[in-house]
Amino acid sequence: MKMKNLILDAPPCEPYYHEYHYDHEDSGYTLICHLEYDDGIPEEDIDPQMTLLAAYVGGVDVAPLLPFKLIDRIENMALESC
Repeated sequence: MKMKNLILDAPPCEPYYHEYHYDHEDSGYTLICHLEYDDGIPEEDIDPQMTLLAAYVGGVDVAPLLPFKLIDRIENMALESC
């Protein structure tokens, strides 16, 4: 019995999270990232920030495998895109 190739994609982003597509130049992959947005507290000089929750490639969450520098870059770029 021959099985069909399954093309997996990222699950839908929850409505209260932010979806951001990051093009990883070194690998050629696009990471579909789910991030949580925090407004910060302007009165206490706490800036808004994004926190990466998941980063999907072909339906697989690779966020735990990403280096911290890349996570910071994704979070900052996603925040700038808001």
